[in-house]
Amino acid sequence: MKQKKMLTLTLSQLKQLYQQELPELCQLAGQSINDKDFRNSLERFLSLHPQAESNPGKQIRLLINYDGTNIHELSTGQDMPVQTLSVLHQFLIGQLENTDLATDLFIDLFYLFKRLDAPEMPLPSPQRIKSRTERWATGLDEEVMELRAQNKERMLHVLIQKIENRKSGSTRFKFDRAEL
Repeated sequence: MKQKKMLTLTLSQLKQLYQQELPELCQLAGQSINDKDFRNSLERFLSLHPQAESNPGKQIRLLINYDGTNIHELSTGQDMPVQTLSVLHQFLIGQLENTDLATDLFIDLFYLFKRLDAPEMPLPSPQRIKSRTERWATGLDEEVMELRAQNKERMLHVLIQKIENRKSGSTRFKFDRAEL
């Protein structure tokens, strides 16, 4: 399914997608008594999975380890619970309390679990990376630096003109002719 179309799905449509594409995950959720049991079931499932040590496997293991813990949010100064897999479990068994939740979390988790069964994409070779990066100028090229300087001067001039030509006479921005 295309990424753009995924963003338009409702929660019930996403749940159907999980059931169609990730039946094992839905079965684990349905057989789990509570959120902790769901995490334990996921841990067992992951330990037996052939891609357990892949990047998606490691990311799922991090979700398992952090779910149910509290983190200190520096921006608010509060402790916040991490409930990613708990919310997923409630979603999959139809007991999600907040049905107004955005679908983004469930889309991200869907793709994470889908990647578990997808083959790893090999990293491009250093030669391929070099050939791709050499197609464009960098910010350190003389021409780019000169163009940036010209654009800066042009934007400053336009900004000064807009401020000076305002109809309102009360402004804290005034420029001396010497500054222009």
